[in-house]
Amino acid sequence: MGAAITIDNLGKRYSADDGHTVQAISNLSFQCNPGDFLCILGPTGCGKTTLLRLLSGLAKPTEGRILIDRQPLEGIHPKAGYVFQQSALFPWLRALGNVAFALRMQGMSREARNEQARFWLDRVGLAGFERAYPHELSGGMAQRIALARALIVKPSLLLLDEPFGALDERTRHTLQNILLDLWRETRATIVFVTHNVEEAVYLGQRILVMAPPPEKSSEAILIDQPHPRDRLSEEFVASLLQVRKAFEKTLCRGY
Repeated sequence: MGAAITIDNLGKRYSADDGHTVQAISNLSFQCNPGDFLCILGPTGCGKTTLLRLLSGLAKPTEGRILIDRQPLEGIHPKAGYVFQQSALFPWLRALGNVAFALRMQGMSREARNEQARFWLDRVGLAGFERAYPHELSGGMAQRIALARALIVKPSLLLLDEPFGALDERTRHTLQNILLDLWRETRATIVFVTHNVEEAVYLGQRILVMAPPPEKSSEAILIDQPHPRDRLSEEFVASLLQVRKAFEKTLCRGY
């Protein structure tokens, strides 16, 4: 079962190297039901990655609060998986070892953790690559391993920070469909950060459009279309135009 998320008047400030204060997020509020697929859309610098760090517990808010399953988030979220923009694989470990790493840290036996790692490698389409090192893999294959590594711990909340942004279009579409299949299977709550409007419309049930500094406004848009979605359908194109208009508005306000 996925996690329920409540964000209430969330704010985050940083101190810059020159001493001035940077307001990364301000007065942000939204909710996610268990099993939702939420896309966070916005240009560079609007606070998308900061929001994921706050949801994971890697950073603490300076204003407002975060509730996970109605409980205040304090410290690292124990049931959150995180997939970064780059795969962040351990270069000295083979694919199997990278996927099994979290279970190794939990003290699971080698046989048991390797069995689960093989299962998840197969689920992301990489059966047969268990002994490959990261430098032997393409970018898309490395991101598949990162996804398997996040899912092996059975997270109730899966956080993805522009994981497909550096991939070619064909590979990106393939991994989007793999992610949707895994979401339907696991029913984890997904928060997916992107700056790609089409990607957000293709994946998300709801899209939160965030504005860049100095104005910190947001707009939530429901995409009421079943998966898989046809990128050429009238419904998809209509949603694409709606989200793109909202996205362009934030750019105008931000600059």
